Amino acid sequence: MLKTKKSLQPGPGSRFTATFLFVLASVLSVHAQSDADGRATSNPPKIFTVVEQPPTFPGGNEALQKYLDDHLKLPADAGKKSKKRWVLTRFVITETGDIESIEVLKAKNDAVAAEVVKVIENMPAWLPAKQRGRTVSFRYDLPVQIR
Repeated sequence: MLKTKKSLQPGPGSRFTATFLFVLASVLSVHAQSDADGRATSNPPKIFTVVEQPPTFPGGNEALQKYLDDHLKLPADAGKKSKKRWVLTRFVITETGDIESIEVLKAKNDAVAAEVVKVIENMPAWLPAKQRGRTVSFRYDLPVQIR
């Protein structure tokens, strides 16, 4: 048989104690969510990888390909070993369609990778992803071929 301490058993004061602990936890939670100036801070938005409606470049995939073809310039020091050069990139398309957090996941040439990043940074805003009818941030992987 399990024995419990008398102080852990419910009694007349336990309801007050539970209410007090709930209020204390709420106050601490609000305090933890404010910055040094006492202003409330928001949690960073969740970045989705699967959504009901993915983000789209204005004009669709053909317009994206045209944008890349028109703006990517192969640097002089890129080398001529291969006719096809691929750079695998990843970035976040925010709830407003802006591009953030650009990463190069795979590239054989740093100069080519830098050119791809520059072109992605200057892209127009995308139509953002949607999940349950609301716009959301989305992590997008984009392989870019330099011809």
